[in-house]
Amino acid sequence: NLDVPKWLRILHFDKLNSYAVHWLERRSKAFEPTYLYSLEKGYFLLPEAAKSQHNIRTVNISLSARHPCFGNRWQQLLINRFVGYDTIMMNSLLHKPGLGYLYNFQTKEFYNLSYAQELPGSSARLGDYLVTKCGVLMMSFFVFFTTTMSVSFTLRETQTRMLKFTVQLQHHARHRLPTFQLIFVHVIESLVFVPIMIGILFFLFEFYDDQLLAFMVLIL
Repeated sequence: NLDVPKWLRILHFDKLNSYAVHWLERRSKAFEPTYLYSLEKGYFLLPEAAKSQHNIRTVNISLSARHPCFGNRWQQLLINRFVGYDTIMMNSLLHKPGLGYLYNFQTKEFYNLSYAQELPGSSARLGDYLVTKCGVLMMSFFVFFTTTMSVSFTLRETQTRMLKFTVQLQHHARHRLPTFQLIFVHVIESLVFVPIMIGILFFLFEFYDDQLLAFMVLIL
């Protein structure tokens, strides 16, 4: 039988893995957000004086981002850089008890966890639910295909201009003509597409509210 951990130690892959994680951890900023969770939405609207008057207590729970419940060091790094703790918190709360409201103090995001558990009680509500889901799906597909066509047009136009520029540059070099004006005009025309791509990217950031997802949609 092949002893994988033994061979990893022999080849020093375990040390290489440790060094890689340590280097990435040093480059990434530790982010430990603060959340407020309550079963009732009215709790978030009560001032501190009203909470004290009605003897409403808040339980503080501190959990380090290095806690083993978040997995090993690689998994903790992925959560900190890409996944985000909002997803972890919401999935945990939806699993048990599956109700309530969650507020992120850093991003000011407010999540209604009870909405995910609401089941349609009538055919009318079921119809509204299906219409809403279909609307979201159609909007997502519309944004996806619109972005894809815009990026495709931009890349195709850039490629056409590059081929045209190459032919013109060869012509100028063959006949020993000045090339400064040709290069300057080409650079100016190419820079027109830069704000278009940046605008599409920022639009996707706002639409999906997730930079990683927006970037993946853009490159696809």
